[in-house]
Formats: sequence, C-alpha cells, structure tokens
Amino acid sequence: LAGHGVQFGNECYFCPRDAKPFVEDVATLISLRDIYRKLDRSLAGVKLVLIDACRNDPNAARGIRAAADDIPQPPRGVGVLLSCSDGE
Repeated sequence: LAGHGVQFGNECYFCPRDAKPFVEDVATLISLRDIYRKLDRSLAGVKLVLIDACRNDPNAARGIRAAADDIPQPPRGVGVLLSCSDGE
C-alpha cells in the first residue's frame, strides 16, 4: 500500500483517491484493521504488508501524533514493514 494514511486515536486508515480524510468520514477510508482481518482469514502461506504511507492526524490543531505503539498489531503470521517513523 502506498499513498496517504491517517490515524485517529489507535485506528489507522489508508486514503483512496476519493477519500475524505476526516474522523467523521471514515467510511471513505480503508481501515488497516479490516485489512488485518482479511489477512487473518486468508489461507496464504506467506502474508506480507508493505506500507509506504504516513499516519498523521490531519487536524494539526489537535496536536496528535501517531506512535508505533498506537497502531493495530498484525495478526499472527502476518509481516508488516512500515516506511516511516513515529509521527511521520
């Protein structure tokens, strides 16, 4: 997955082209937890997620920054590589 991401609390989302990246419009976003649920049900032998996306809160006025401990943990058997550090 590559592109823009947002994080509201401990929920991470990817923004498709037509996304509205605001907490009140999460139905327009792709949830990382939903991706993990689907991978957990997958019978694939190797499950790897590559994420090249930020995960910031678009409402900078709140001063919330994403932290690695806040992101959902992948299910057992799923490897995840992130391209950015905390708050990027």
